[in-house]
Formats: sequence, C-alpha cells, structure tokens
Amino acid sequence: MSEKKSYLIETLIKLIKQDEITQSLLNHQFTLFKGTFSFIPDKEFNDIKEKYNKNNYLNSLYLIIDKHFSIEELEQLVDFHSSPVGKKMYSSNFNLELQNASAKFMADIENDLIVINTKYQKEKK
Repeated sequence: MSEKKSYLIETLIKLIKQDEITQSLLNHQFTLFKGTFSFIPDKEFNDIKEKYNKNNYLNSLYLIIDKHFSIEELEQLVDFHSSPVGKKMYSSNFNLELQNASAKFMADIENDLIVINTKYQKEKK
C-alpha cells in the first residue's frame, strides 16, 4: 500500500471516528469478559487485552478499506464524505465485511479467554 493511500485511509478512519468507536467497544467488551472469565489472573487477562488492542483491530479495517477503495475514491471520501462515493462506504457488502471482521475479532478474544479460563478452572478443582 502506498504512503498516500495509507494516509488517506488513516484520515478516513479518523473522520468517521472509527478509532474512538473501536476503543469504546473494546473497553465495554473487556469489562464483560473480565466478569465472565474471573479465573484468569490479571497479568494474563492484560496480555490478551494487549494482543487484541485497538491498533490491531484498526489494521484489519485498513485492509478492508484498501480492498474496497482506490486512492482517487479515498480522496473523494475524505473531501466529500456525503458524496456518492461516501455512500459507497456504507454499502451493504462493505458494512457486512466490517461487521464480520468485528465479530471475528471479538470471537478470537473470547476463544483465547475460554482456553485460559478453563486452564485455571481445572487448577482450582
């Protein structure tokens, strides 16, 4: 990916506040996970939080946006977010792929936590 395209994607993600939304989602989800997976020691739980941090998630969004938009389209999205190109960003296929990426990311976290939690549950018995 070119520097220009990378810059445009980063700008777009900031414009649509995806970095803030992602951090809020992760904070909420990890609060829920902490209650569910109470056998996991804080250090290992924090290791999982670091492994699945906002930047790692946003990297997957970069790849999706890179796949769906050219440099010219990204320029139009940044400049004219409400233009027809801007509406493309909210097309069903694009949104579906974003939702699937989000669901997979959260499922991966949960699967890792289940494995670790099971280990500590067995140790407690």
